[in-house]
Amino acid sequence: MLRRAFQGLGGPDALSWITAVVVYPTALLFTLFGSGIELQGDALLRLTVASIVSNTCMLLFIFFAQRLLLSQGSRNAPHPWWMLAAILGGLVVRAAVIDQLVMWLGLHEQSRFWFRFFASLPSTGGMIVIIAVVVSLSREYSRSLSRLDRAKRSFELLTTQHEVIVEEERKQVIALARTSLDERLRELSGEASTESLERVRKAIEDVVRPLSHQLNDPLARNIQLPEAIDEPVGWRVVVKDFFGEKSIHPLWFTLWSAVTGLLYAPQLWGLQVGLMFVLHITIVTGISTLLIRLVWDRFFASRNWRIRATVFSVFCVVVGGLYGFGSAALNPLFRDRIWLHTIALIAAALVAGWLFTSLSSLIRNLNELTTQLDEVETALRREQVLLNAHLHVEMRALARFLHGPVQDALSVAAFRIRAAIDDDHAPYELVTELRKSIVIAMDDMSDADRSAADTDEVLRQLADLWQGVTEITWQLSHDAAAALDEHTVTRASFNELVRETCSNAVRHGEASHISISASVIDDELTLLVENRGAPVPEHRDPGLGSRLFDELTLSWTIEALPAGSRLTARLPLIR
Repeated sequence: MLRRAFQGLGGPDALSWITAVVVYPTALLFTLFGSGIELQGDALLRLTVASIVSNTCMLLFIFFAQRLLLSQGSRNAPHPWWMLAAILGGLVVRAAVIDQLVMWLGLHEQSRFWFRFFASLPSTGGMIVIIAVVVSLSREYSRSLSRLDRAKRSFELLTTQHEVIVEEERKQVIALARTSLDERLRELSGEASTESLERVRKAIEDVVRPLSHQLNDPLARNIQLPEAIDEPVGWRVVVKDFFGEKSIHPLWFTLWSAVTGLLYAPQLWGLQVGLMFVLHITIVTGISTLLIRLVWDRFFASRNWRIRATVFSVFCVVVGGLYGFGSAALNPLFRDRIWLHTIALIAAALVAGWLFTSLSSLIRNLNELTTQLDEVETALRREQVLLNAHLHVEMRALARFLHGPVQDALSVAAFRIRAAIDDDHAPYELVTELRKSIVIAMDDMSDADRSAADTDEVLRQLADLWQGVTEITWQLSHDAAAALDEHTVTRASFNELVRETCSNAVRHGEASHISISASVIDDELTLLVENRGAPVPEHRDPGLGSRLFDELTLSWTIEALPAGSRLTARLPLIR
């Protein structure tokens, strides 16, 4: 999860208006507090202008650098190191600009570029980095919540309306077949003639055969998984999970306080006073955060978000006040501008506290959300495969019926009309009788046989079909054979996938031997097909076979062997 946070630094969500809103006031307070400049007369105004200008230059540099360095597809290929380089470059620009402005405005006589740069690393630089990570993780959290919402609604819709979807699809296919044939049959009137014979033949060639072939191709149906409405998830939903259990980390707060103080306090106030200040804020941070951590999970973590946020903000203000007033008590140097020092330190404590705590909460919540999302999408994928498999069986049954009884009725009509024409005896009653027989055959379409062929018989037919081209052997475990006998829908999918795999192994891999095996693992049927032939290419475009496996399996992989390839697929057990 920390790696995900670091990757988020290099994505397109890293910089936003939130960065500017937080950086301007806090960086100004850091500048006023840590510049070492006496704020007398209009010095406060001049230093404020220098701070605003330098921070503007820094942010513009970082924003333009992000546009130049990061690709448009950086959400898929983030570049966090480039982003860190852009932030470092922005800090260099800020230090250079404010150093020159301070001397130009007569606030300081000598350049202190390196001091300003190193002092800004943990404060302004660290703040920009943490803001970038928090914003990226927040938006990822928001997108994941939307995905989870869609997945849950789709899963609920799919599980409750599974049979309805299958039945509606059957009705649409039957209605299409009947409508198309009715149009042809309405033209079939009068006495038996060559025109009548041609119309019957046209019904077979233009309606029955194309439709039966289309139904045999499950990819032509284009059944879409129902999706819930994508409702936007805003910041309120993301922020309400902040300040939960185990979101306060004393070590993070203490280290940040110590490093920040070490990089500017000794240079600003001398080694002795500077180290005393660093020691003071480190001890205050460590003790106070440890105390609040001890009581937080017990008394506040389960409270309303507004209460948690208020209590935590008050805690940060108290810590910042202890920084300011405590340091003034330690050394008279801090008493001259005690209120300015205290306000700056309170702001630092508030910003650091909110950023570190929100980062901790986001990492934990994203981890939990990702686990939940994986579970729901896995269940959704299973339901989608169940739907596809049932539709596959239904469409195959309708295709067989069109290709069988319906086409037979039309073929009989064509034969009898041909015979009547040859005998020069073509009464009107014959055509009417034939129309009725075709209609009767269509009426029985709703009762089409949904049974699937026996797997052993299918494998024997495949071995006979490819005899002389490749050798096909198979071994089904006892559990697999029993599962295929019991689960009709799974058997239909298994047979279809085996046919497709053998065909591809010969046509694309020139396989000389194909070995097929199956076993049952954790209520799933595992299909394993190995072949001796050409190696699998590293980069291959997905074809109809890949789409068929995507539709009918929970997951599938294909890997290269020293001489051939191995395909593994997982199928759900469906009756």
